[in-house]
Amino acid sequence: MENKQTLANQTITIENQKRILLTGIVEVVSQVDKCVLAKTKVNMVSVSGASLRVTKLSLEEGTLVVEGEIDGVKYSAFSGSKGIFKRLFK
Repeated sequence: MENKQTLANQTITIENQKRILLTGIVEVVSQVDKCVLAKTKVNMVSVSGASLRVTKLSLEEGTLVVEGEIDGVKYSAFSGSKGIFKRLFK
């Protein structure tokens, strides 16, 4: 029997480096002033910057809105949670 994983669509919309809307989110793993780390069905996504705050989170819709000074967005493959936090808090 074949095991098929359904991939959800994921979108990123950045407005003037001050607001970002992400879709396809299933969980917010951590939120600190300089980084928001979220999980999708297939990978992790981190938003980096300064004065970041989650202004909207709807896990039913899979949407996440972060506001602040956005410097970057990075996707990464799943690895153990210890590895994620080790990289996040260098």
